[in-house]
Amino acid sequence: MKYSLLLLIFLFSLTSKSSDETIDCIDGKIRYIENKKQIVINDRYCFDSILKTITSTKKCPKNCLVDKLTPILVKHSELYSEVDSPLFKICRLADGVPQAIEYWTKTHWISTSRCLYIDGTYQDINRLVTSRVKYVD
Repeated sequence: MKYSLLLLIFLFSLTSKSSDETIDCIDGKIRYIENKKQIVINDRYCFDSILKTITSTKKCPKNCLVDKLTPILVKHSELYSEVDSPLFKICRLADGVPQAIEYWTKTHWISTSRCLYIDGTYQDINRLVTSRVKYVD
């Protein structure tokens, strides 16, 4: 089980980054569970139509690409946990708070998870892994 999760993270890190042309600033909906209650919010976020990832910036649409942040240096051994998702651990290493969410695509909800930052921005955790994680072992 732990090796399959690490393999998944490794494969995400190998995927190529999308070009600027695939990212749009859109109005959408996000839902999540908080205190055993479903919350649905309308939000303006950056959406990568190729990778199907979302990112919030305070200056949407001009700064939809937030991938030029400091790399997160990670050892594969640091990601192993009996109780925590490796992707959630990476979010915490990025000084974020992981959250399972769904976003509306005009036809259906898509499940993912995001990393929330103290300034109110967030990033799809899969995009966080592909854009910022650098493995040191």
